[in-house]
Amino acid sequence: MKTGILFAASVGTSEETLTALSAVERLATDRAWGHEIRWGSLTPPCGPAPSGRITPVWLPLALQQMEREGFTHVVIQPLQVVSGIEFRKLEMTVTETQRTSKGTLLVAVGAPLLGCVADLERVARALLENVSGIRRPGDALILIAHGSTDRTADLEYLATAWVLESMDRQAFMGCVNGMPDVADVIRRCQEAGVKRAILMPLTLAAGSTVREALAKTGTQSWIAALGAGGIEGLPILKGLGENDTVVSVWLDHLETALKGLQETT
Repeated sequence: MKTGILFAASVGTSEETLTALSAVERLATDRAWGHEIRWGSLTPPCGPAPSGRITPVWLPLALQQMEREGFTHVVIQPLQVVSGIEFRKLEMTVTETQRTSKGTLLVAVGAPLLGCVADLERVARALLENVSGIRRPGDALILIAHGSTDRTADLEYLATAWVLESMDRQAFMGCVNGMPDVADVIRRCQEAGVKRAILMPLTLAAGSTVREALAKTGTQSWIAALGAGGIEGLPILKGLGENDTVVSVWLDHLETALKGLQETT
């Protein structure tokens, strides 16, 4: 039996993305149980390949390559926040790959980051602690996710917002696409009397899309929208992959999937 670990993410080529991937691999190496770690991309390659040691391969090709190299068991750990469209596409890719394989490859998929209420609470505590040194009395914390065009994902984000606010009445979550949106978050902040808010991405990496949505100049960013609502915004442009405690939640899901796969053989 030859077992491998395959992290799956929607990756770009920005320095911020590669920093996040490297941080995940550093922690995963300590818990890899001697298994080789590979990287898969959820989208076909577009543009130049990332420079450096981590070079994600399109997921179907990565699985085919691992099967050719004699891997019999593969655990895929997606680095998604919720089980939205990308997560379901990943599951379909795995199903199709196993259907067309030689029958020698067994694949298990770990849960996304926020798989249950306990995960929500762990991540929320870690992110609240992360800003405790710069957060002044009365400051809000706003976590901003990509969101999804998949409306079922809205339910998971709304649950995240509810858990976060139940832990800290001046902590909120919003989505660039989907619900809760920027108008919802501004309204909640105004109701709470917030005058300054710390903004952090609820994404693996603080890549260019996240940076533009949070803090770009002009009228379309969250910073601008908050300012129009009388709230000063302070962006902290670091992704979840740079927070060791948050990454440990993904790795716990990986370990659960690995144990389940081993028990089936």
